Amino acid sequence: DPPRPTVPGAIKDCHKAGIHVIMVTGDHPETAVAISKSLGPITLPLLSEAKKARDQERLKGSLATKSEEKPAAKKVEEVKADIPASNEPAAFPDETVKGGKAEDPNNRSTNHVTETTVVEIDEKDEYEGFDLSQYSIVVTGDDITKFDQHDWDRVLSCKEHCFARTQPEQKQMIVWRLQERGQIVAMTGDGVNDAPALKAANVGVAVGSGTAVAKEAGQIIIADDDFNSIVVGVREGRIIFENLKKAVTFVISHALPELLPYVLAFALNIPLAIETIVILLIDLGTDMLPGITIAYESVDDRIMSLPPRSANDHLISPKMLILGYLFAGVQITFFAYWNFFWVFIVGYGYSFNDLRGAKQGTYRKEYVDLDSEQQTYYSNLCLKSPDFYNGRGGAAAACAQGNMGEFVSWFGDVVSEAQAAYFIALSVMQLANCLSRRQQIMSLFDPKQKLNWRMLLSMLFSIGFMCFFVYVPK
Repeated sequence: DPPRPTVPGAIKDCHKAGIHVIMVTGDHPETAVAISKSLGPITLPLLSEAKKARDQERLKGSLATKSEEKPAAKKVEEVKADIPASNEPAAFPDETVKGGKAEDPNNRSTNHVTETTVVEIDEKDEYEGFDLSQYSIVVTGDDITKFDQHDWDRVLSCKEHCFARTQPEQKQMIVWRLQERGQIVAMTGDGVNDAPALKAANVGVAVGSGTAVAKEAGQIIIADDDFNSIVVGVREGRIIFENLKKAVTFVISHALPELLPYVLAFALNIPLAIETIVILLIDLGTDMLPGITIAYESVDDRIMSLPPRSANDHLISPKMLILGYLFAGVQITFFAYWNFFWVFIVGYGYSFNDLRGAKQGTYRKEYVDLDSEQQTYYSNLCLKSPDFYNGRGGAAAACAQGNMGEFVSWFGDVVSEAQAAYFIALSVMQLANCLSRRQQIMSLFDPKQKLNWRMLLSMLFSIGFMCFFVYVPK
């Protein structure tokens, strides 16, 4: 069958993506090489041709060397000096002895001698000196039957391959040998003969018009019988994996600013920066929709220029955890706490030490329900709260024992205001984090960035959701 017009471009995309395309066929080697060269699986010089050219050069060099080593012809005077002085016939060096008598050289027929020079090449070293990674190689099924481990290492060390006249068991063996070298193999096929290799491969890709046996052996079926569909599937798979990493990084980024306030509140005896109900508002409200829309993020064509990831790579990598927890998480926590303490220090004139002692939840209780230690703490804090006592007759009157219940309630509202500032900062930073997660290698302002209108709508919803719970009265 003639190749589809999309195949050369698809193979070129495979090479660009670091995918090694190998032709394995039952056709004649010359036919297989011609098709491989026309479609793109073979672009480098053939190793057999390079070896043949080198051997011819060695043969020419050996003949030239031997001709230089032949002795020079003797002069006439030197030949006469070699003739014996006796009357007996001279015995020529090349005369033939028959029956113990020398044959008369005048009666001999002229003998023509042809010299043959043999250049011996050690089979084990016949490819020594070749950089195999710069050549392609063609292997037949007959060659495979004679292969040992050394031969397989030599063949698979080449950059490009073509296997011709192969049998079903040999196709399966090719898959196994590639897997032994740590390769992830996807095998395509449509016939019964391809079933063993489809079953042995990491991913068996059967053709939709193929036999039922091939479809049963494969894990994927190409409905349109187009090789280009495999490349499209690879691209979509890379996009899905990339977007999943972005979404996971986005989600784990707000783990630190949600958990650290509880640790600091317990360790430092300061007001809690975020309540449990606010964490639910973030996870199920402001962050949920933007996180979902990351899945609809389109990726630029550079994703097909990246090499395939290792089989040992996982969705959640140490690099992702560092980026989510230590980089984005620390930044979000810092700015959220900046807003939180800004309300106390700049807004109401408290120092950090003044807040030490406002244990979690005590500012939500009635003054009479507090223990003596907490009552003393809030009495002293009241004297440092001019915003409270200035409109209530001064510190002495406003902070009297009978008015402390009102002060604790007022301070609880101050804590709520600071918590709202923490919530707003965390939510806004997460929206910025969502935008920065769109492209891992491209600037946010790059003109190649494509519009994700779903993300924009989700951000508008998150902002409205955030403002509703902050500014709508109880």
